[in-house]
Amino acid sequence: MIKNIVFDMGGVLIHDNPMDFLIRYIDAEQADRELILQELCLGPEWKFGWDNGTMSTEEVAKSVCGRLTERLHPFVHCVMENWNMDPKVIPGMENLIRSLKKSGCGVYILSNTAVTYYDYRHKLPAIDCFDGQFVSADYQVLKPNKEIYEKFVQVFKLVPEECYFIDDKPENVNGAVAAGWGGGFVFSGETAALEEALKPVLGSPA
Repeated sequence: MIKNIVFDMGGVLIHDNPMDFLIRYIDAEQADRELILQELCLGPEWKFGWDNGTMSTEEVAKSVCGRLTERLHPFVHCVMENWNMDPKVIPGMENLIRSLKKSGCGVYILSNTAVTYYDYRHKLPAIDCFDGQFVSADYQVLKPNKEIYEKFVQVFKLVPEECYFIDDKPENVNGAVAAGWGGGFVFSGETAALEEALKPVLGSPA
C-alpha cells in the first residue's frame, strides 16, 4: 500500500527551463545565452559538482569561467546567485499537495539540487506540508543512482514499497522502482494527469 508521495522539485513543483531563466536574468545576445547554457547549466560542474555537493557555488563559477571569455563572467555569477530564487510554480501543485497531506499521505521532496535550495525553499508550493526534504548535495549522491533512493528511505525511516515517486525524467522514476519503491509517475507538466494517476494508487481521490 502506498503511504508516501515523493516529489522531485525542478520540472514537478516548479518550472525547470534554464533558457527561460537566462532570458529573464541575462541581458545578452542569444548566442551568449546559448554558450552559458551549454557551459554552465548543462556543464559537468553543475550536475556533478554543484548538485552533487562536491563543489561550492564559487568553485563552479570559477571552473566554468575558465572556459569563457571574461566579458561573460558576470553573467555566470548572476545565474548562480539567482538560480531558482524566484521560482515559477507548476499550476495546481499547491492544491494537490495540500489535498494529499489532508488525506493522510506522507509528502516528501527528493531533488538533485545544490545547497542553495535552502535559500528559496520557502517559495515552493505547500512547503509547509512536507514531512521531509532530501537534497542531493547534502548527501553527495544523485538520482538515478540506487544509493539515493535507499538513503532517502533510511533517513526518513520509510518502507520502500510504500513510497511513490513523481519525477519529470523517466530514468529517475525507473531508478526508484528498481530500488524497490512501490511505483512512480513521469510528470509532463499536467497536474490533472498526475491527479488521475494517483487515484488508483491511493485508492481514493487525490
